[in-house]
Amino acid sequence: EGEGEGEGEGEGEGEGEGEGEGEGEGEGEDPDTTEELLDNFDDLADEDGRLSLEDSGLTQEEFDELDLNGDGYLERWELEVALGLCDLEAVLAMANTMVRIACEDFDAAHQAIADVFAGVSAYETCSDRDLTDDIRVTDIDGPKDVDLDEILDDDFDNTIAMTREMFHNYFLFQPGAYVITYTVEDVSATQTIAIEDACSGCLGCYSRCAGCRPIPDDVMGLKRLLGDWLLVGLSLLALLSLSSVRRR
Repeated sequence: EGEGEGEGEGEGEGEGEGEGEGEGEGEGEDPDTTEELLDNFDDLADEDGRLSLEDSGLTQEEFDELDLNGDGYLERWELEVALGLCDLEAVLAMANTMVRIACEDFDAAHQAIADVFAGVSAYETCSDRDLTDDIRVTDIDGPKDVDLDEILDDDFDNTIAMTREMFHNYFLFQPGAYVITYTVEDVSATQTIAIEDACSGCLGCYSRCAGCRPIPDDVMGLKRLLGDWLLVGLSLLALLSLSSVRRR
């Protein structure tokens, strides 16, 4: 019995000491938790601020779970999301939620339309990823006398670009308030574009009494350019006239 007790005590002490020392040394040298990776991120990451599978010390399964964008690297924000330090969500931003379009100058009105849609954007928190190209127009609520179903046919792809084209070529000439619903991922927001009565006319691409005119990206810029060329032309004519008078 005495020998048995001695063997039991010796084995217990030896196993306990060996396991405790081995685990403690391993954790300090090779970080294998998300908290430790974040604490040591600057030392472990490459010059682009990314951490590879090899440098992370994680298993492929653990790494893939943290790699939220699936690019094969870990970034600081992905570790912060995993630890609950940042909430990953889409954000819709608009320069103006309510815009009135006047038509004293149709070039200015077209530029105002272009500015409205240029002011709509989206991004993802934590990662700051640009989501603007993913925005879709999921609804347009317009005046009762405007048949939206007829205008928004099967060719309408719900993008901001095509919606803007619709406003340039049709809605701009149909006064009233248009409430646009934008959606990206699971987030939606609305914007109202109010077309004033002075804009009423039969000038749009989708009307039966006029052809379609292309609308450049920078309408006002084009107007200024044409104005500059007109001034140059007038100046040349003035110089030629002056030169002709002197010769006489």
